[in-house]
Amino acid sequence: MATLNCVLRLTVQEPPLFCEIGKETYPVPNKWGMRGCTTFEIKKVERAVFVGGFAECV
Repeated sequence: MATLNCVLRLTVQEPPLFCEIGKETYPVPNKWGMRGCTTFEIKKVERAVFVGGFAECV
């Protein structure tokens, strides 16, 4: 089954906060991840967590 992901570019300090919430949110596994890019698995992540991440990007 394919996953539906969304990558948001957060500040460097924010990804650890989102990644502590659950396994469905994690840094992109390369240099972009070190710059704040974070993967959100849309079908698994709680709506409030995703909306919070999106709000940080705007």
